[in-house]
Amino acid sequence: MYRAGGLWRGVHTLDATTPIVYLPTVATNFVSATAMAALGWSDYAWLFLGAGLFSWLSLEAAILSRLRTGTPVNAPVRGIVGIQLAPAFVGCGAYFAVSGGHIDAFALLLIGYGCLQFLLLLRLLPWMLEKGFSPSFWGFSFGLAAMTGCGFHLIAEQRLLFLGYFLATTGSGLVMLLLLATLNLARQGRLLVK
Repeated sequence: MYRAGGLWRGVHTLDATTPIVYLPTVATNFVSATAMAALGWSDYAWLFLGAGLFSWLSLEAAILSRLRTGTPVNAPVRGIVGIQLAPAFVGCGAYFAVSGGHIDAFALLLIGYGCLQFLLLLRLLPWMLEKGFSPSFWGFSFGLAAMTGCGFHLIAEQRLLFLGYFLATTGSGLVMLLLLATLNLARQGRLLVK
């Protein structure tokens, strides 16, 4: 709240409007909703889910507009664009936590939008990798892990099984690839900036 509220004073630049902006109000509220649901505090969980959902919707157009029309994200940190994958899948995971975990129309809407984001990011991967792999690609990890979880929910409920297996295996496989690529950077002595 402190960080996000401070941005309302007109000091936030267009270049800084990247998917990182989701983290203070969207990611934290979705994770809080999941935690509250796990603790059995259902009403609070719904409050946090609402805060995350409406924060996401209010930021989405600004972030996408910047990515479409602003200056390109600097090549060494383009992996942060991968955070764009997270809101739909993490939000769906939070929704599962507060609603009992069953696949319904709203969950399918979130999964569908998450799949669209995945395909758009897949299309951008050559551009993001223009200067090679960097730790910024861990921006994908939150969304990939949540994508995996959504896949497992589809599998568990025997719904859209092909999609469920695709999300679960692709998400977990790409997180493993992030780990291996990071270990390779460390092995080459290129993980930390000198």
